[in-house]
Amino acid sequence: MENNIHSYQKQIRLTVGKDPMPISDLSNYIEYSKLKDFSFGKPKFKDAKKFIETYEWLGYIGRGRIVYGMWRENKLYGVEVFCPLPILAAKQFPQEIRDKILYLSRGACCLEAGKNAGSMLLGACLRHLKSQGYWLIIAYSDTNAGEGGYLYKASNFVYAGETKSAGTTYVKINGKWYSPKSLYNTFKTTDYKSLNVEKVKQDTSNKKRWIYILNKEILNYIPKSWQNKEG
Repeated sequence: MENNIHSYQKQIRLTVGKDPMPISDLSNYIEYSKLKDFSFGKPKFKDAKKFIETYEWLGYIGRGRIVYGMWRENKLYGVEVFCPLPILAAKQFPQEIRDKILYLSRGACCLEAGKNAGSMLLGACLRHLKSQGYWLIIAYSDTNAGEGGYLYKASNFVYAGETKSAGTTYVKINGKWYSPKSLYNTFKTTDYKSLNVEKVKQDTSNKKRWIYILNKEILNYIPKSWQNKEG
């Protein structure tokens, strides 16, 4: 049986997520390379933010610091967002190398981009991040939120066990899903029960952790509890 989040993801994919997002001005876009007939590079942050808010189920760019995208003919087809590590993950590494590690926090492609657009875009991101001197990329998937980690497997990420958190409670308010952080940023409270609005709650469990090694130097620092996992 599908849960509320998984059903909502499908709804986005088959409605607003079908077509690319029009771009009014490409002057602030920086092209790094070509991906078939797409341009790959750095989109305007404002456009990347709007894309995530429209096409990604949480609809919130979060702490995104580095954004990538693919576009053609004044239309944006996909966006990936990277940011510094979450606090608990960052504590697993020495302070002096934390700036060499990024967290893949958000990502989405429109349906028209094609079946393998997600892995194609992510692969281009990884190659560029390696050229910029980063050592490791960390990503998470939540099976209870309909995330099987298939994109990470297709992109040659390595499974690195599960997180030890108690899970996350997502809340759907007026048709939009919120994590605890985005709930606070919007309503200035994490107590969703106190909000006098229509809401649906979805609890999730521990998340699966995925890592992509960009520089073998990081092997000296990866926690033992993350190594040699099967998933």
